[in-house]
Amino acid sequence: MKKIFKNKWLWVLTVLVCILALTALERLEQMEARRNRPDLKPEPLLVEVVPAKFGPISQWILGQGTVRVSRKVSLYFESAGKVTGLGLDINGQVIREGSRVRGPVDGQKFGQLLASLDQRSQIEVCKQAEAALIDAKHQGKAASGDVNKAKNDLDLIRIQYGRSKRLFEKKTLSLAELQKQRNQLLNAKAELEQAVSTLLAAKARINSARAEAENARISLERTSIYAPFDGVIARLNIREGRYFRPDQIDGTTSQALLDSSPITIIDPGSVEVSLQIPYYEASLVKPGQKVVVQLNGMQGRALVSTDQENMLIGTIYSISPLLSSSQRTMRVIARFQQKEIHLMDGMFISCWIQVRHNPSALLAPVGSLLFEDDKPYVFVSREGKAQKRPIRLGILDEKQVEVVKGIEQAEVLVTRGRHLLFEGRRLSHRAPLKERSHD
Repeated sequence: MKKIFKNKWLWVLTVLVCILALTALERLEQMEARRNRPDLKPEPLLVEVVPAKFGPISQWILGQGTVRVSRKVSLYFESAGKVTGLGLDINGQVIREGSRVRGPVDGQKFGQLLASLDQRSQIEVCKQAEAALIDAKHQGKAASGDVNKAKNDLDLIRIQYGRSKRLFEKKTLSLAELQKQRNQLLNAKAELEQAVSTLLAAKARINSARAEAENARISLERTSIYAPFDGVIARLNIREGRYFRPDQIDGTTSQALLDSSPITIIDPGSVEVSLQIPYYEASLVKPGQKVVVQLNGMQGRALVSTDQENMLIGTIYSISPLLSSSQRTMRVIARFQQKEIHLMDGMFISCWIQVRHNPSALLAPVGSLLFEDDKPYVFVSREGKAQKRPIRLGILDEKQVEVVKGIEQAEVLVTRGRHLLFEGRRLSHRAPLKERSHD
């Protein structure tokens, strides 16, 4: 029974092999007949085509990083004391986190007052120092007057002594009288030297008093915090009535400094992103190049739109020459200016860097490319037949490529169906589905 079953299957397999052999033989005969009958042409292959055209194209590099404001300052009092008041923001409201404040304008040294400590003792010291300075200036003025008087007296006595000397030479004046005039001259010189010495001492007291007044003023300034620039209060860690000591500031880490400083102010309109770019791409990045952030898809890994309304555009600020040993990347800083706050400090975003751009390039769709031995080529539909064209590529993006050499404007490139083509294949083409849907 088993032997009959085996013989049956062997017979079936033999029949199948014969059928396949006959089918293949028939197919070869048909192909040979077509080759010997030029009048038997294959049906045209239906393909989709797109014309080559000029347009802008850019090469983009993706980088990701954390947003940091360009200007961020932690402010604190430089002396200890009780907090007696908080300042007002630009709207006249007591400052709080998120309040906008103004910095110095028109050459002013300080911006808006943000907070102050009890200043009574410092104010009293300032008053005393200012009074001492005024008194020293009065003494200096008096000493200056004494010097001028002593100079005038010396000049008069010097003139009189000269006259007396001439009279003595003519023997009309006694030696005793001449000696008296000489003693007066010496006394006048001594008085001038004394007046000058007094003036120098007065000037020294003025400088000392001025330094004391300046120290008192600085000590008073240290009891107040002012806005260093136009910005927003990011952290407010003080309240009216609380006592502050400078040793409370913890600068071990940026977060510790943020949490321990009385006030932290930022400029949210100016931000920067530290990007880590692979070293083999970083060589294409240059300062001043355009950087784009997609506001409707910050975490995307594709540049889905070039609509500037949905973009924030910045520039490359700096490129570090050091290579990260762990990631083999280079740090690139991109800076942005924003009127509306789209990018916030601490946000992780994706940035696209425009490393190359051609505003008028001959473009071909990526879907038209084929490769042979890593060399690109396309099929052009010419007079209803497929024509193979080797090409040289320039800038590439995700949808199209720049063709530097190999095709010309308006030549029709095969996209869908290109893998089925060979040189001289008859074609019947149509526009891509998107273009047909618009017609």
